[in-house]
Amino acid sequence: MEATRPAVPKVAGLLGILGLIPFAVPVLGALVAAPAWHDVLARALLAYGAVILSFLGGVQWGLAAAGGTPGADRPGTADRYVVSVIPSLIGWSALLMPFPIGVWTLIAAFGWILIVDLRATAHGFAPDWYPRLRIPLSGAVMLLLAAGAVVY
Repeated sequence: MEATRPAVPKVAGLLGILGLIPFAVPVLGALVAAPAWHDVLARALLAYGAVILSFLGGVQWGLAAAGGTPGADRPGTADRYVVSVIPSLIGWSALLMPFPIGVWTLIAAFGWILIVDLRATAHGFAPDWYPRLRIPLSGAVMLLLAAGAVVY
């Protein structure tokens, strides 16, 4: 008999889905907005991607902080803290790059942080439901970023 897997908390699922809107709006905007708006929309897509990537790094910091008792480090906690700052640095760097390079950098970084999240779950740092939230959201984000790279 298969064990019951915990459900993704409704609020986490809802906020995750709503968080896709700022990725979708600039991509859809390319189809309907005047060309004069395209640069603004492209930069909005890149900026939001950098912000969310940084947020995902913060999740790793939170998992490290929640995983230990004061004064004691669980194995892997120090690595998790180090890994948690990398998404912010990549996102900031992507903002300084020409648009297409910055977007492809973000796509690669979202793929990498998804792997980090899956490993965090496998090692007991993240809840069992976390991959069921992160896999579809990360896939949607990477597709929307790729669409943005194509339309701009």
